[in-house]
Amino acid sequence: FFYTTIEVCCQEHYVNVKIDCIRRSKSYILGGVLDTGVPDGDTIDLGVGINPDVPGIIVIFNGRLYFQNVFIPTTSPKHLETIRDVVAGAVKTALNAKYPTAEVAGKVFDGLDLNNLNGVRKLSHHAHDNHSRELSRMQLFTFNATIRVDCDRICVRDIKSSGRQVSHDISATFDDAIRDGTVFSEIKNDMAQMGQVGPFFTASLDEGYLMYDSSIEDTDRGTWAPTTDPTYVPSGMPTIMPSE
Repeated sequence: FFYTTIEVCCQEHYVNVKIDCIRRSKSYILGGVLDTGVPDGDTIDLGVGINPDVPGIIVIFNGRLYFQNVFIPTTSPKHLETIRDVVAGAVKTALNAKYPTAEVAGKVFDGLDLNNLNGVRKLSHHAHDNHSRELSRMQLFTFNATIRVDCDRICVRDIKSSGRQVSHDISATFDDAIRDGTVFSEIKNDMAQMGQVGPFFTASLDEGYLMYDSSIEDTDRGTWAPTTDPTYVPSGMPTIMPSE
């Protein structure tokens, strides 16, 4: 969906996506380069959604990170806000390596609403035990992520399918960053640079998942001009005549 030449299609890592790309490529069908609406000499960094003049879609994800032994300072909403932003920032950095338009927002950490820190403050005022959480069980961090990608004429005909297809590669990028420790290393490094090594000092990040939710048109981007392709007209007369 997101390619203008067969050569670009062939660079895709996933075989099924590569085959589908070639099959659906207008360039392949017509034997020419797809009209991108960009003047000759200009180029599009196809797929990463950084050119505001090129039509695009927004691919939306829900994400989960499973930590253990994170020290969560519920007595300090400001510190909890820092943890929220650092974890979300680490995920964003990992995705930005390939998708520079990624945006990530933390939602909940171990049952604490990260977007209602006043509620966390009330919780800490009414607690009578240790005002922090350092647990051996899994601590779930949930987040939302959005990524803007370019969208050609074929893509815009079925935004939902197009978003789902490109989501496979985005999820694979995230999976690699979890597997090789990129996300967790980024978290620990950022916290250390702020002098706050405590929360993740004995922690681990065991699992992480990025799950496709939906895709919508990017209304802040340009739009394709109406196509000049001729309308298909059936040839010949019907082969079946009505019976008398």
